[in-house]
Amino acid sequence: MVIFANYLTMLFLMSILSYSIFWFLEYTFRIWKQFFFPDPVLPQEVINSIERDAHEIIWSIHRAGDGPDFAEYLKVVKYLHDKKYDEYFINNKKSNS
Repeated sequence: MVIFANYLTMLFLMSILSYSIFWFLEYTFRIWKQFFFPDPVLPQEVINSIERDAHEIIWSIHRAGDGPDFAEYLKVVKYLHDKKYDEYFINNKKSNS
């Protein structure tokens, strides 16, 4: 019985150790990948126009007395940002190829 408990304890500790090693390797890989191949960033003018458009969209859909939520604004900003990002970087890669 004692041998079985020691075996289970050893398996448990080995699984934690292997998980930690794999997590560390994945984390290190992501950090180095971001360092050597950073994600492209939209220009500040485009980001400002996205924020203005999101502000206008949110305030245009709400009636007087019904204030918009910040979460709605963030959803619209994320949608517009993803759309512009695709226009700038993904579609340009296809046309350049």
